[in-house]
Amino acid sequence: MIQDTNIENVLIVTPNNLQGGSDLLLEELALEFSAQGYKVTIVCFMDLSGPGWKNLPESIHLRFLNVGSYYIGILKLLGYLFFQRNNVKYKICLSTNVHLNATLGIAKQIGLLNVQNLIVRESTPIFNRYKGLELFLYRMRYLVGYRSIDQVICQTKKMEATLLKEIPFLQSKSRVLLNPINVEKVFNATISNLVINNNKPYIVAAGRLMKLKGFHLLIDAYHAIDGEKPDLLILGEGEEHAHLTKQIETLGLQGKVILKGHERNPFPYYRNAVLAVVCSEIEGFPNTILQMLALNNSCICTACCDGLNEIPALWVIPTKDVYILQKAIEKFLHRNPFSADELEEKNNYLNGLSIQNYIKQLQLNLV
Repeated sequence: MIQDTNIENVLIVTPNNLQGGSDLLLEELALEFSAQGYKVTIVCFMDLSGPGWKNLPESIHLRFLNVGSYYIGILKLLGYLFFQRNNVKYKICLSTNVHLNATLGIAKQIGLLNVQNLIVRESTPIFNRYKGLELFLYRMRYLVGYRSIDQVICQTKKMEATLLKEIPFLQSKSRVLLNPINVEKVFNATISNLVINNNKPYIVAAGRLMKLKGFHLLIDAYHAIDGEKPDLLILGEGEEHAHLTKQIETLGLQGKVILKGHERNPFPYYRNAVLAVVCSEIEGFPNTILQMLALNNSCICTACCDGLNEIPALWVIPTKDVYILQKAIEKFLHRNPFSADELEEKNNYLNGLSIQNYIKQLQLNLV
């Protein structure tokens, strides 16, 4: 642990406080670094009244740049770093957004960011997800901005292999670290008197309402199940809300498939569901499935990234296959296919993914 309290030890940079999966990880890292005695500064571009960064201890300094757009935020961030460069030396700087990663790399290269260890995390498989001009612009960010980065954290082996195939100079910088989960915190968040779905049984899915999350396929699979079945609750907001609403109406599923919107605390929903489902087409790694597994013994996940088959007591199925998704749901509604030993193995696996272990791994190559 760093004993020099005259420097700001850790800088975390994030676009907003909407708290997607990557930002949840950053918040956990901030809290753990602070608990270990580091001085932590968080720079957040926009306060969008999201759930993130609301309950931080006083020891963590939160700075909103109060900008109206992402690109203005980058300019203001560079100005912030310019005025801090002679007063503050950071031991570690962390970011999980590729635009910010590249910006911070450039800032370090030209002397605006005074940091010993610039560590960035890949939040999504860029080279599998984008095409054309958009992909070209992402590639330029890597080629220009990533040269001064000290560590690039990939969530899975396949993500790392794809990244290195496209950007080979990152070979000496890249590492694979499995995403952590704070099992105790997730469990404690379920302790409430919340009445869910009028105490009727339900299946739960959660995530931003975008096409890549596959909720339209989940609704089709649910519709194909004959007979009485639990309701389907989908937690989240996004651009596909209108399309999903129309799909529900067209299939006559009003009152059975419920778009709940954003839930600040989704964990009671995960714990009390008869089945939890992740149905994405592609992900960096779906942190939601780890949270669901920590709270529920009945979980299905599409093969939206590699590494999922290594998780005990998780039913992994192909992506974009409505029929297989339907049959998988029916299997769990009939009975849980996992043994007590497999469920115990799952719990041990999740306990090994602690935030403390994650930080220990981050610290291995620090200078």
